[in-house]
Amino acid sequence: MRDHVKRIGAFFWKDKVFLIAFIVAIVSMFFIAPSIRYIEYINPKVLIIMFTLMIAVAGMYEANFFSFVAIHLVSHFFTIKYIAFVIVVATFFLGMLVTNDAVLLTLVPFTLFVTKQTKMQRHALFIVILQTIAANMGSALTPMGDPQNIYLYAFYDIPFMTFITTMLPITITGLILVSVTTLVFIPNTHCEPIMVKPIVDSKRMIIYTILFFNALLSVLRVYSIWIGLIVTIVITLLFCLRLVKKVDVHLLLTFTMFFIFTGNLSQITNIQSSIQGLL
Repeated sequence: MRDHVKRIGAFFWKDKVFLIAFIVAIVSMFFIAPSIRYIEYINPKVLIIMFTLMIAVAGMYEANFFSFVAIHLVSHFFTIKYIAFVIVVATFFLGMLVTNDAVLLTLVPFTLFVTKQTKMQRHALFIVILQTIAANMGSALTPMGDPQNIYLYAFYDIPFMTFITTMLPITITGLILVSVTTLVFIPNTHCEPIMVKPIVDSKRMIIYTILFFNALLSVLRVYSIWIGLIVTIVITLLFCLRLVKKVDVHLLLTFTMFFIFTGNLSQITNIQSSIQGLL
């Protein structure tokens, strides 16, 4: 019994944002009692899009796809300035396709590996800072770039091209600034060539690519997100069930708690009146 309590406690304590969302959702339940109406609060489109993307990205991460692309790009350059530039720009553009945290979890360890291989560890911290900025600026452009974008895109049914064109000026400005910063502040110092290249499982990459394009097509509304979910579940059950363990359950639950909290707030008359007055 004690072990179960410890596991439950560790699950809640592991992600502080989820813990806060859970607490405020519980507090809101004292004002609006739990009922069947809670189901109306939750937007399934947001959760489904996030889940299908998580499965696809987890597969591509497992297959070393991102590391393979990044190392293939930087292996053609022999100064730390241009290696850093390629890493930062690659982080920027990959952030458009997958969530910014997934890109950073993949490419930050890669950056540390590259700077160690090239004996340029002293530049690692600055490159990682630029990567973090690049990932957030690149991910701002597309609905699948980060969870907040997924929420806005799905909840308000924003047309895909409207979303892109709205965010394009900010994204282009970010790309220019982060690129110039990299080229100006990283010295043009010759470094050791990178000899190691990760092995990509081509057979599994076919499966993961199908999963990714399935998620992308549902985001683009080429077909229903429910079809996308069914395709993801079937392929995952048949070929890569282990990827389920890599789904960020805390993030999905955080959004669920967020839906409950905001849904309850909208039902409290005094708060609703105050917000309308501010608007």
